[in-house]
Amino acid sequence: MIKKIGFIIYCLILLTLFLTCCNLLYGNLRTPSKSELRPDSTLIYTVKSGDNLYSIAGKYLNYAEEYFLTAFINKIKEINYIDSTNIIHQGQKLLIPLNSDVKKKRNDIIIPEEVKGVYLNPNILSTKKLKNVINQYDILGFNTVVIDFKNIYGHILYPTENKLALENGCCKPVIANPNRLIDFFHSHNIAVHARIVMFKDTTMASAHRHWRPQNGADTTNLADGAATKKTYKWCNPNSEEVQSYNLDIIKEVIKFRVDGIQLDYVRFPTENFLLKADYGIPDSVNRSEVITGFVKKVYKITTKYGVPLAADIFGIVAFQNEADVDNTGQDLTMLEPYLDRIHPMIYPSHFFGRFWNKQSPVDQPYYFIYRTCKRLQQILKNPEKVVPYLEAFSLYDPNPSVIAIILQLQATHDSGITGGYLFWNGYSRYISTWRGAKEYYSPAKFYRISALFF
Repeated sequence: MIKKIGFIIYCLILLTLFLTCCNLLYGNLRTPSKSELRPDSTLIYTVKSGDNLYSIAGKYLNYAEEYFLTAFINKIKEINYIDSTNIIHQGQKLLIPLNSDVKKKRNDIIIPEEVKGVYLNPNILSTKKLKNVINQYDILGFNTVVIDFKNIYGHILYPTENKLALENGCCKPVIANPNRLIDFFHSHNIAVHARIVMFKDTTMASAHRHWRPQNGADTTNLADGAATKKTYKWCNPNSEEVQSYNLDIIKEVIKFRVDGIQLDYVRFPTENFLLKADYGIPDSVNRSEVITGFVKKVYKITTKYGVPLAADIFGIVAFQNEADVDNTGQDLTMLEPYLDRIHPMIYPSHFFGRFWNKQSPVDQPYYFIYRTCKRLQQILKNPEKVVPYLEAFSLYDPNPSVIAIILQLQATHDSGITGGYLFWNGYSRYISTWRGAKEYYSPAKFYRISALFF
């Protein structure tokens, strides 16, 4: 009798262990661990009340081979034989296919010897248009994308943990998972440069009076014609609080293992009513020393993590006229030691009126690109750092002509610039750019551009 009771207890223990294992294997898993993954890199998910394919796929997208949610959903449907109705039932067991390498940590960054690429508006990063961009990169051999992580409105475009940013409503996480995004581009051998806007920050300037430059006329622009609500666009580059805030953002972005930090609006404002504003700068210090001092702080951070640092240079400042340097604080001879790349924004359409004896600068892209690049080579000790921003738009037409793209590429080459180039279009509409670049590199070929391309 005792032996029989002992046998029953033994069986109950085995049954308990079996049920526990089943629960671990088939339970409602949210974040897969190494022990939870099957040998074929799938897990089994039990559908619960309120679930649908979109919510389930969203939980595990970070661990999938696919970058796009719709593609991941279709993969789940395929291996579970779910038809077009997308109907699933409570208690149903679903196979969730995962990337077998999701636990592999990415340590290396990509540093192209010659930068070639475009700026991408973050709003297109989860759309099919991104696939078209990758197709163009494959054809052209482009290797770099520039993506906003903080824009001119002060919006932090990833899930920040910065307390000040969260308190002031700055977090607009268009880039839901930066690491996943960077891995996606790395899988195509494309470097990701994080563009971070520094001192033009509508949100923080509006929220903190002591963060913005002070003058008698105030630093306001009416927002959308509203008579009562005012919008402040600039923070004070000389403010320790402003600098500290931006340095914290840079540190946070570097942790995502981006392939480069690109500072924009790292200068004083040039609007007439702000030129004589009070920035709290002692008479013994000039604006160039303020800007260089800040960039030096950033460089110390990026050097520590082995991430290249670049800065966008206000177009006309590339010629280093004394008045322009004094107004912006962008003295290239002072900044050069603390920058791995220098991005002059050379946009012919932005040269107003008759300039350099040219009646219509927008119609002279070769001349303006060539002359600016040659001037930079004269100014800098290391001109190989120059990677110009070329104009993939104009003030007069959102899509420049194909010939304008070709002429800019030719001018960059003829000037002797070896660091590469980037194209800028704020809306990421690059149909003319793709066509022009293809014609420039392979003029004998005819390329048919799909209407899907932009």
